[in-house]
Amino acid sequence: MVFLGSQYSTKNQKSKDVFLYHNLTVNFGSHKASTLIKTENVSTVFDVLSSVYTIKYKDYGDMGIFLTSINNVSQNSSHSWIYFVNGKLADKAADKYILFRNSTIEWKYMKNNDIMKLFSNE
Repeated sequence: MVFLGSQYSTKNQKSKDVFLYHNLTVNFGSHKASTLIKTENVSTVFDVLSSVYTIKYKDYGDMGIFLTSINNVSQNSSHSWIYFVNGKLADKAADKYILFRNSTIEWKYMKNNDIMKLFSNE
């Protein structure tokens, strides 16, 4: 059997779709919203977020996207959006972070000073 992401097949068996469930939480600072998202096969953090929310972002090509707004809550000189997967600070752009298994995703609207502290503690 060959395992490819969330699909598998054998010589005598066709590929099967596998459904994944992702718990998506967005912390807007003043309130949180959580949703359980069902996806088919492999998806990215960006796919999951954009399936539920209105987002704005800048595309930096091979480096990926940089999120600038979720539901009109935009980054500014004091706050930015940052995300965590399964409780860990993400290490790549949301469109580059592939979810191969059921995951917990949390986007947080945080003070830039607090975000810098997260990176200095790694």
